[in-house]
Amino acid sequence: MTRKLTAASVKTLKCRHPGGTMYGDSTLPGFAAVVYPSGRIHFRARYSTVDGRRRKVDVGRLGTVTVDEAREAARRILSQANLGEDVAAMRETARQKAAGALTFSTWSKTYLSRRVGRRVRLADTVRYVGLAAERWGGRHLDTITRGDVEALYQEIGAEHPTAANRALAAIGAAFQMAVDEGHLPTNPARKLTKFQENPPRARVLTSVEMSRLVTALQDEDEHTRAAFALLIGSGLRLSEALRARWTDLDAEAGTLRLPRPKSGRVEMVPIPQTTLAVLSRLAHDSEFIVAGMNPKKPRFDLKRAWTRVLTKAKEAEALEREEHGEKADAGFLEDVRVHDLRRSFGLAVARQSGLHVASRLLRHRDVRITAAVYSPFDLDTLRDAVEKRDALAFAPEKKPAGHGGKRSTR
Repeated sequence: MTRKLTAASVKTLKCRHPGGTMYGDSTLPGFAAVVYPSGRIHFRARYSTVDGRRRKVDVGRLGTVTVDEAREAARRILSQANLGEDVAAMRETARQKAAGALTFSTWSKTYLSRRVGRRVRLADTVRYVGLAAERWGGRHLDTITRGDVEALYQEIGAEHPTAANRALAAIGAAFQMAVDEGHLPTNPARKLTKFQENPPRARVLTSVEMSRLVTALQDEDEHTRAAFALLIGSGLRLSEALRARWTDLDAEAGTLRLPRPKSGRVEMVPIPQTTLAVLSRLAHDSEFIVAGMNPKKPRFDLKRAWTRVLTKAKEAEALEREEHGEKADAGFLEDVRVHDLRRSFGLAVARQSGLHVASRLLRHRDVRITAAVYSPFDLDTLRDAVEKRDALAFAPEKKPAGHGGKRSTR
């Protein structure tokens, strides 16, 4: 397709094919714009070498260059081609020289240094890119093939499929930055088939389990009770509860400020009155709400307290069942983790106030994350919907009122 490419006309161009759609310029043969499904538009110069081979050279992306700037760059390349120079071959030679001097080890250090400050959690990226550097550290970037990446991916995935997918994402991002900066022509980690991961954990506590747990917490110290009050009442992550500071708590407004949450941006969390009442009884001996042994450092974990509380709750449930002549429930509070308190919070909110409210309170970036992990459509909810539908479907037909039960002819 050919048309005059201008600042106005390129904005109307549409992508009609998965691989992109090319539009030639009617004023300069050999100059074209390529529209990709993402909406990005790249400008390109096309020419034939003296031996008849077709060549193409990218001259910029819309937004980085204007149409006129891209046309002028293409004009220079086409002029060089008319003089017998192969600009595409010259660029490829320069790229190979640059990549040949750049090893994966050197590039991985550059890549990681640029990621610092852009993500809150960089530990996994450092670990996976470091694992790749152990394998390919001394090799030049352009010598690492798709087969090399696949071999490492399969090796990790043999025992840990989920970890393999995370590793592929981290390593692929490192290669992609090398591509974007012109060190590589293509990403060797691109479009590899990923391992199927296990469905997200779906364990939530029943109302009886939660009640037993809360009762068992009464025997713990005040700071442990405060930590669990934050977990149960506001759905905080364990690290957020243990790192919460008094300076970030606004008791009057009933909010807790999270300066460095998982999302990387400052967030405000509503704290219910029952939790605020528990916190109000705490001494301010530490800068952290949940005080640890060192007042200047946050408490490390709740493992011992969690084990004690679970044990007491199970014993209390078993004793009451025994008194009523009932058998102990083998699944009561089994396979329960601290993070399941957050999942239970999310499910309860989703049932009461809807999925979007739960997503906001859980501070997810996308409601689809909430739907996948904390969806309220469990078996009981689905069964209730089926029963309501059944009641409507098989309800006796009501006769129209008036006219002695006869249908109206109007």
